[in-house]
Amino acid sequence: MPLAKCDVCHTRGSDKLTQVYWAWTRADAVRTAYKSRLCRGCVAEKLGTLLVLDYGSGRLTCPQCGIDTEDDYDAVYGTVYVAGYPPMQLEAPFCGACSAMYRVWIHDTGAPLEDRRGADVGPSLPPDGATVLRDLGIDPRVR
Repeated sequence: MPLAKCDVCHTRGSDKLTQVYWAWTRADAVRTAYKSRLCRGCVAEKLGTLLVLDYGSGRLTCPQCGIDTEDDYDAVYGTVYVAGYPPMQLEAPFCGACSAMYRVWIHDTGAPLEDRRGADVGPSLPPDGATVLRDLGIDPRVR
């Protein structure tokens, strides 16, 4: 019997818990990440439909309500670790409303993860030519 309890139903089952690492980008461009530990029943209930998504060449639809999200989706991403299986990648193209509800569920049941990428991550302007020359030990004013 596992020592840890399911983050959702708080039970200890007979199987090792499934771990899910969630991530998404908020509207203000801040990356958010959580970790969830789920029992078999909670995996089936909350992830079952997300793990079998296959859009192939079809249009994207919200896995929760079914509306078309081809041009306007609010995705939730996950990496699912089930004991004895290779990791599975999860990409769910939710509509805005369903994404918000799913993210609240993750927020309420999971554990927040720190941003391991650091504060200096993200787009930045390349250095100007004078800065590059100075960094190389060359005086940019000398021609």
